[in-house]
Amino acid sequence: MYEQHQVRLINPPSASMVSRRKPYQLSVLRRLGCPLPDTLISNHYPDVKAFIQQHNGLNGDVILKPAAGGALTLTPEHISEERLKRIRFAPAIFQQRIHGSDIRVVVVDDQVVSAAKINVPDHTLDFRGDQTYQQGQITYDTITLPKKIAALCVAVTQQLGLVIGGIDLKLTATGDFYFLECNSSPIYLDVERKLQHPITEMICLNFNHKKA
Repeated sequence: MYEQHQVRLINPPSASMVSRRKPYQLSVLRRLGCPLPDTLISNHYPDVKAFIQQHNGLNGDVILKPAAGGALTLTPEHISEERLKRIRFAPAIFQQRIHGSDIRVVVVDDQVVSAAKINVPDHTLDFRGDQTYQQGQITYDTITLPKKIAALCVAVTQQLGLVIGGIDLKLTATGDFYFLECNSSPIYLDVERKLQHPITEMICLNFNHKKA
């Protein structure tokens, strides 16, 4: 209703709902030329099995996550073979696991206002499951993104119709960035408090100075 009456919302609910469809989001990332892990979206067990076998022994494991929603990332080793065969009932996303640092970027409108390295152990599969992170004791480091990566972060947020977006990246030991996903409701207060990044300020300025 509010969107129909051109009330400014951050983020517009319609855009948030669409952006949570991860296959669509991945198609946007690919179309914009974002570096992505090798990815398979499927509910066909033979294809899934072949993908897992293809990537084991290369740079690491394969990760899997739901096609929508925010469940923690898993690896095939976390679930039984029999359960994996039930993939036919609902597709999932399988990706080559990228080893490296976890980077969270926050974009507001057309500007990167925060880029932070999340200091979790190197073996961490999903930083959200790290105990230090969950207890609010995690530390962060401010990083400077290459201009091309920063521009892609802004482009992704805008292409998804979002005013604020939280982009998750992986930074490898060789300096390569990989895009994982863009969150329409990013958690940022801990980063803002510890690194003094002006995220809330930029959201408020954007809300006050922009029209729907």
